[in-house]
Amino acid sequence: MAPDAGCQAAVARKNRIDAANCMIRRSDQGLNILTREYPLMNLIVFMTSSGTYLAMLLLSQPVAPQRDCVFTLHPGMTSAAFESREGQIVFPDRPTEYRCTYTERKDGAEIAFTNQNDWHFEVRVARGNKGSWTASKGDERVSGHALYPEDCLE
Repeated sequence: MAPDAGCQAAVARKNRIDAANCMIRRSDQGLNILTREYPLMNLIVFMTSSGTYLAMLLLSQPVAPQRDCVFTLHPGMTSAAFESREGQIVFPDRPTEYRCTYTERKDGAEIAFTNQNDWHFEVRVARGNKGSWTASKGDERVSGHALYPEDCLE
């Protein structure tokens, strides 16, 4: 990736939205500002294992190894999905902001966090915008589909 004047200007203006599309690395030569090769993932749609919409995981910016995330109801969710086992785990009692790890990989992104009821979530979304989520607690494990909607691409 080559340095990008637009990224440098966004960072200089402290424009967080534009600058979030840039990758900043420190080196012996100072600060290197690079253009991102792919869009940020700021919203992940969770579905049940049967493909019913469940939730949207909203991710804070700017992108960093540690981000904040929160679940919100998906507008296409049914009452049956809300009352399902997956719904009980994703929405235990109240909306809560979680500290999550966010790792970008060549083939996509991985997100991990633990909710207030000690369910550990792992989300993997590939560059093709589709992936999966898993929540585990002790020996119990629940999983479903995850996707990054194309209309959210920047």
